[in-house]
Amino acid sequence: MQAAQRIRHLFVLLVISPICLCQGAEKIVLPLKFEQNIPVVTLHIDGRDLQFTLDTGASDALYLDPDIESAIPEVTRTGKIVKSFDLSGKVVENDEILIADLVVDGMHFGQTRGRMHTPWGITAEGSSGPPHRSVIGLQFFENKKVLFDYSGGRIIIWSAETSIPADVVGWTILPFERGHEGVIVAMRSTNRSYRLVLDSPSTISIVKSQSVEQSESTTHCNIHFHPGEECRKISLTLLSGSEFSPILMEMPEKFHADGIIGREFFDRYKVYLDLAGSSIRVQ
Repeated sequence: MQAAQRIRHLFVLLVISPICLCQGAEKIVLPLKFEQNIPVVTLHIDGRDLQFTLDTGASDALYLDPDIESAIPEVTRTGKIVKSFDLSGKVVENDEILIADLVVDGMHFGQTRGRMHTPWGITAEGSSGPPHRSVIGLQFFENKKVLFDYSGGRIIIWSAETSIPADVVGWTILPFERGHEGVIVAMRSTNRSYRLVLDSPSTISIVKSQSVEQSESTTHCNIHFHPGEECRKISLTLLSGSEFSPILMEMPEKFHADGIIGREFFDRYKVYLDLAGSSIRVQ
């Protein structure tokens, strides 16, 4: 009798436990396009094609507008409020959201956390700003391997168990660190090294002016965020030898990196990223 009760109890646990033993796709290809020079990817979710801004400088997996929230199955608001700040120092508060198992084009992403979306960022004088839409951030790729191919108009995502593609093995390995702001790579001036966050949608690259010593050589530029403000830029070199010229701009002190490297990085390179394996390769 006791054995029968134990069997029934085990059966109930197996039925109600939220364990996903799903066998999903091991590789998916996301279409990539650009609107006002901002990368936009299409995610096929629950039979619908939903468009998101790609932002590797955003820490969470998803930032949802209400229309996208209602289009994705099993999105719940946890009741928690998440605080964050953008590069202008503006602090925003958003509801945290949770998806039990996000499925994109047959690939399972498992339990996915994010927040509701409030537009962020800074715009240059005379700019209308980026298009308003939901966002996928760095955490979206946490347990995957991904190829950012801007020139090919695609993002390829593999499951974590997939071996590195043979044609990627010989690419240049780029050292990086994972910081609070995201994926950080080192770039050098003639004087020192700067830690810059890979920020896929940014149409400009920026070095925090507080990080730059007076002895650094800078040159004039023509981008203005405020009337009458002088624009200066600095020449930096990546490990691979490529030169970049970020502009100098004051940034919040709580932004701990030295700046951001924007879309120009992804325009120059195909980027293979394996966060779990702490690997970046570029070509």
